[in-house]
Amino acid sequence: MRSSSPTSASGRSTKRSKSNPKTPVQKSPFADFGSYLAEKNRKLRSQFQAETSFSGDGKGIFHGVSIFVDGHTVPSSQELKGHMLRHGGRCENYFSRSRVTHIICSNLPDSKMKNTLFSSTLEGPSYELAEHSSKICKQQKLPAFFGCKSISSLKDVEVLSDIQSNSRAADGFGELSNTKCLHTSDVHHSTLTDPNFHSRLHFIGTWRNRYRKRFCNMLKGECIKSNVDSSTSTYKTSIIHIDMDSFFVSVILRKYPELLDKPVAVCHSNNSKGTAEISSANYPARNYGVSAGMFVRDAKACCPNLVVFPYNFEAYEEVADQFYSILHKHCNKVQALSCDEAFLDISEFSDLDPENFSSVIRKEIEETTQCTASAGIAGNLLMARLATKFAKPNGQCYIPSEKVESFLDDLPIMALPGIGRAIGDKLESKQLRTCGQLRLISKKTLHKDFGAKVGDMLWNYCRGIDDRKVEVLKETKSIGAEVNWGVRFLNTMDVKRRRAGAKDPLKFMGCGDCENISRSMTLPVATDDATLIQRTAKQIFASYHIDVTEVRGAGLQMSKLEVMGTNKQGSPALPPVCLLDMSVIKDLPVDIISEMNDAYNGKLYDLMRKHDEDQKSKINLWSGSPPKWVEKFEVSNSLILNLTAQLYAKYGVDKLLSPILQLLISLYPLILRSSSEEPLEVRFDLCELLLQYIELKIDSDVEELYLCYLLLERYF
Repeated sequence: MRSSSPTSASGRSTKRSKSNPKTPVQKSPFADFGSYLAEKNRKLRSQFQAETSFSGDGKGIFHGVSIFVDGHTVPSSQELKGHMLRHGGRCENYFSRSRVTHIICSNLPDSKMKNTLFSSTLEGPSYELAEHSSKICKQQKLPAFFGCKSISSLKDVEVLSDIQSNSRAADGFGELSNTKCLHTSDVHHSTLTDPNFHSRLHFIGTWRNRYRKRFCNMLKGECIKSNVDSSTSTYKTSIIHIDMDSFFVSVILRKYPELLDKPVAVCHSNNSKGTAEISSANYPARNYGVSAGMFVRDAKACCPNLVVFPYNFEAYEEVADQFYSILHKHCNKVQALSCDEAFLDISEFSDLDPENFSSVIRKEIEETTQCTASAGIAGNLLMARLATKFAKPNGQCYIPSEKVESFLDDLPIMALPGIGRAIGDKLESKQLRTCGQLRLISKKTLHKDFGAKVGDMLWNYCRGIDDRKVEVLKETKSIGAEVNWGVRFLNTMDVKRRRAGAKDPLKFMGCGDCENISRSMTLPVATDDATLIQRTAKQIFASYHIDVTEVRGAGLQMSKLEVMGTNKQGSPALPPVCLLDMSVIKDLPVDIISEMNDAYNGKLYDLMRKHDEDQKSKINLWSGSPPKWVEKFEVSNSLILNLTAQLYAKYGVDKLLSPILQLLISLYPLILRSSSEEPLEVRFDLCELLLQYIELKIDSDVEELYLCYLLLERYF
């Protein structure tokens, strides 16, 4: 390039730059900016074509298509360039009418539309992007966070199938690889990605509603005549506790009889490194140490040959219906405990042999469902349940009343129902391990150590005493829901908060070591209004004042449920108006308050007005403008009260006390030198002023109260 000597404004030459003698002076190949840009485009096209030669044959679906990306797009320009590169198209870095066939943009100005030669535009599927965006913004179900994990190729399927077949054959499982239980397309057979996925606990939790609908006629107390042969013996109260053996496993193994003697478990995942929990394990698996609630990885470590099946809720529902149909066929009083467990009260059949009765029912259950059941027989619910534990699997145990004490002598206390880890640890610390040892402790001592309710339960249970009755249709007293897996809040009731210093949970996305915090709120009347329930739940949650990133679980329970309807007098059963919580009432919607006022014959509004008047009386010193306390303090004989009133009259605004306190503190040394110790009445007036100020600001300006607190704490 030619070099010239620039001159300054004064016309004097600046210092001439030195040329490199080794570099020959050449003329620039670019006559102007246009030639430079043309050469740059040529080099970019050459680079793109070079990359194309390594990516494909150039005959892809975009062959003959040349795009220009204008502005921000989704997908990005780099991604679009990659697609064109792999599928035979071209991507131009600069727009050219002769070379570009398509412009891709999110927004094209009208001026560019007129200047281009394209005759039409194609609108992209923006609704799909909007739908995707809305899904991101809205609350998702847990399956949305996980992707399907399946085998990528047919070759992988064949290799895996061979490995599974060989390993099972070597372990004595025979030709198991051809059975239906293997799903090589989805080895982990997790149903997590199924939009209709429900857990085992969801099935059990909702089963009771299905049971009531299915057997509603029998639950109303229609008399049933038992088909069991009677004998001449006479029995007193007889309770049968009947429980299916390894229910979730047994139902599935009906199709695989060759696995009856092999270790089998049910779990939603078969990942040997996973933390999915075993739902149920058959007795051969339990012999290896596999138990319900164990992580699948730990179960497979205990038993490498463990066969894991996924859930089959349709089959469970079918067998549960058959199970209860048989029970209701033979007995009038059936108390359903779960989908596979129930109490029977056969005391009304005084001429029946309970052991024979139980055998007949168990045999019919096995013939109908192809699953076995165990039974415990005793004089009350407690002993019948304990007898079942000794009867399993596929057996029955009868404990007559005269053998109850000897049966309980060596029974571990932890085997009693209702004894958790906390009570068990406390009993262990007192060297109490068996029911026989517990019987030596007086009821008074148990009340002192465990409280009246738990103390009575321990005293009665260790003696085999249980006064509970079989309840055919037990009324629902509470309803609730809880989630403690996958809870990680990033934005701003029973709540689990991560314990300070807690380690990472063993289970991925599990709750780990947590503090359980619970709080309750009583509504004035029963309600089924979802909006009110939601508002109340939010208020309870907000009252915890915890960092939402520390929340690991949340639950909501409603208790003291009432049957929708009226009482005997035909009017809603309302609590006395004097017991209503006005802070809760004021948060209710206006229409609900009006409806409640009608129910109370207008007394609710009167109570609300009286409540407001009482609240105003609590802050009477701050009423008026200026507040009443200013006039009261001005006529006082106290220097500090006079000065406080004068400062507020001169500088006070919006009934704020913190500026006055700051001024007062600056003058406090002068006040101490000018006055003696203030009398008790002055201190009382100042305290009353502060108390009423708290009442005034507690709901509207907590920051102002906090500032006042800091000032007072620092200087007084």
